[in-house]
Amino acid sequence: MALPIDKINARMEGEFKFHGRTYSVPFTTPGDLVQFKLGRRAGRLHMEVLHIERANPPNEPLVTPFCPVFGDCGGCKGQHLPYARQIELKSAPAFLGMQELGITPEIIQAPAFQNYRDRMDFSVEGLTLGLRGLREYGRFVDIETCAIQQEPANAILKIVRATLAGFPGLGFERATGAGILKYATIRTGLTHCLVLTVDEGKTSDERYLAFTKILEATLPVDCSLVESTTKYPSDISCPPGGRAIRGIPGLKARLGGIEFDVAYDAFFQPYPEAFDRLLDWARGFGAGQGNALVDLYCGTGVLSSIWTSFFPGQFKHVRGYEFTESAVTSARKNFLRFNGSTEFYAADLTQIQIDFKPDDFVIADPPRAGLSAGIRKSLLVNPVKNLLYVSCNTETQIRDLNELNTAYDIAGACVVDCYPQTPHLEAAVFLRAR
Repeated sequence: MALPIDKINARMEGEFKFHGRTYSVPFTTPGDLVQFKLGRRAGRLHMEVLHIERANPPNEPLVTPFCPVFGDCGGCKGQHLPYARQIELKSAPAFLGMQELGITPEIIQAPAFQNYRDRMDFSVEGLTLGLRGLREYGRFVDIETCAIQQEPANAILKIVRATLAGFPGLGFERATGAGILKYATIRTGLTHCLVLTVDEGKTSDERYLAFTKILEATLPVDCSLVESTTKYPSDISCPPGGRAIRGIPGLKARLGGIEFDVAYDAFFQPYPEAFDRLLDWARGFGAGQGNALVDLYCGTGVLSSIWTSFFPGQFKHVRGYEFTESAVTSARKNFLRFNGSTEFYAADLTQIQIDFKPDDFVIADPPRAGLSAGIRKSLLVNPVKNLLYVSCNTETQIRDLNELNTAYDIAGACVVDCYPQTPHLEAAVFLRAR
């Protein structure tokens, strides 16, 4: 069966319909003819692309990708599209959803669209060091240089690759459980951090110890070396409980004009310079009149730290909630110079409700799942004067806004491209209780 691509969707993938179902094909544009077959995988209908015949000439303006593994690696989706077109496509759902709520968001582009990202988690599979293939979780694409990560990270990646090449058998093999090293995560900022995720029980292996000794001697002086472990068949990078082999168990980074200590396993904005544009936009709404600042999903206290620095003396108390204990510990350190009182809690926000006060200023930056049902209920039962809602998933954000709309007015909204070449972006909405 072969059908033409009808349009490009918000994920920057080509789309066609067959028997009432919509199928998407990465790296295609309208007019491309896709030969495919349908089958079942794990009980679900699955489409396998057999061949793509490109439209000639293409029906969509295209540019030459700047990465040699684009189309093979699963990291980027939009390098074949002009940057302005990428913004148009991926911001469309947020734009339309917010317009239905009565607000037209401001669209803010990224400062640059190459060499911007400050964290990459590279899989190690045998002697391959790279990223997983698009929609092929078990296939690994060797990456010599990543075109979207910052240049200091590429220098560190080069050192890791060269060192790993001298240790056959050190790289993990997921099919058998053999090997030692599962991931090399590179984080960059004012200082840098390389995190080695190792199979549990193998950190005393002589090959691994020799490998880390070489890294200690060859990594840049401003790069920490951290070790974390997971037990096979667990396959995650940067699990908590790690230790510093060299330097500190994390890095220093800047956002909103402030320097932060970031734990190696804690979230931090992947593109600080782009996120600064969101912060500048939000700052324009002022701090309101609240005495207390409540930071939901606070991470290391980054947003609340920035907000109190934007409006010094405005808040007498800061309270934060976050899942990860190490992030909460960092948040407490980041507020040592704050003149008011602080409380930071390690809490599962999917399981609790919060008793908000009417004059609280709330900042919420939840994960992709959006605000939990308990938090939404808390904000509706006890509306707060001002709410800044930041999200990396506008679909769940709009879902939440439709619910909060019964008690709040939207004062403004913006969409910021903090993830160029990918379908993702950040959105901020400023709400005020009616």
